[in-house]
Amino acid sequence: MTKRRRLLMIAYYFPPMGMGGVQRPLKFAKYLPDLGWDVTVVTPQPGEYFAKDETLLDDLPESVEVVRIKSLDPSPPRKLREYVPDNPLLYRGVSMLVEKMQRWARWPDGKIHFSRVAAREAMRLFDDQPFDAVYTTSPPPSIHMAGQRVQSELRIPWVADFRDPWLVSADDWGPTRIHRNRAETLRARFLDHADHILAMNDLVADTFNTVTPLRGLSIIPNGYDEADFADVNSPKAEGDFVIAYYGTVSAQTDIQPVLDVLDEFTARHPERPVRLKHIGTTVGMEAISHPAYESLGYLPHKEAIAQLCGADAVVITLDSDPGLRMTIPGRTYEVLRTLRPILVIAPESSILSQVLLPFHGVWTCDCSDRESALNALDQIQRLGHRAVVRDINSIRRFDRRAQTFQLAGVLDDLAASEEKESE
Repeated sequence: MTKRRRLLMIAYYFPPMGMGGVQRPLKFAKYLPDLGWDVTVVTPQPGEYFAKDETLLDDLPESVEVVRIKSLDPSPPRKLREYVPDNPLLYRGVSMLVEKMQRWARWPDGKIHFSRVAAREAMRLFDDQPFDAVYTTSPPPSIHMAGQRVQSELRIPWVADFRDPWLVSADDWGPTRIHRNRAETLRARFLDHADHILAMNDLVADTFNTVTPLRGLSIIPNGYDEADFADVNSPKAEGDFVIAYYGTVSAQTDIQPVLDVLDEFTARHPERPVRLKHIGTTVGMEAISHPAYESLGYLPHKEAIAQLCGADAVVITLDSDPGLRMTIPGRTYEVLRTLRPILVIAPESSILSQVLLPFHGVWTCDCSDRESALNALDQIQRLGHRAVVRDINSIRRFDRRAQTFQLAGVLDDLAASEEKESE
């Protein structure tokens, strides 16, 4: 009989919190028990957060233990809504000021208290039920401090997972040279001590490799869960040309270039009504007013998938900020799985454009190249309603279950090596 092992997973963003960042640890926790790894998740108690999805908890097997702990989570910008609910410009200005102050006062991020409390909780849990490995996933970057402490004190292997390229982009290192120096030291410490590093793409991995020799490195991108697409109940087909925009609208994912393209497209094709359905939240932006725009708000994950599959095309945008060039939004792979045409409006040099370009049914356009975006929409609308434009076998490697096999292999190797050394 194969020995079962137990993984300690420390994740700040975890259901019932919503948004894309919770999907990766959630799906790992969902599928690891099938591969011989029982999971204990340490995460904050549910608190104030702008997106929640209780339905995500249905994904967790009964064997997964979720330990929720109290944490001082500074979130005054969101609480300001109680005082300036009808003044979005004032809310945005005060939020930016508070966040800037936090960047000076709290380092490496505002979740540092959770990292400390989570490490202490891990010690307590270990006394009752030992762990064979610890896994931490960022953001927030301070989460890896907990992983390193657990590794050091409990003498168990540590896997550090970087969902976003923190400590790769200099823009994330803090407001001063002092912050940067500390960040460089912390980066080297994480990379030097972690038994295995997970990176979300080749560009991030290559940057890590230039810093220090790593004990182990695996590239596991974000992905999609095939189970989320089973029995999808999409809305009835409409006569309009329906384009879905999936994810948060913010300064980093500006939707205005899409609206500008739609204005021009409508002027050229007045006979073909266009609708842009936004599935997600709007953060730090004024309310969007446009005749083609419809906000569905933040939906439970299964409903969001249904809306995506019910669209004729999906658009993904990425700002030209250099710090985002290594970013691939987590929703990207679910969009690929819809098999619908995809229009990407992002810098040509971005890893997002480079990763998606080889797939069938994907049109990539630079943020400043409106004519290319218009030509892409012309081609897409001629495909007809809800056209299937790519073979699902071309994206199987992004299935969350397959990715969990990869993580389980890493954990098995680390645990076996640790057991051999202790004999």
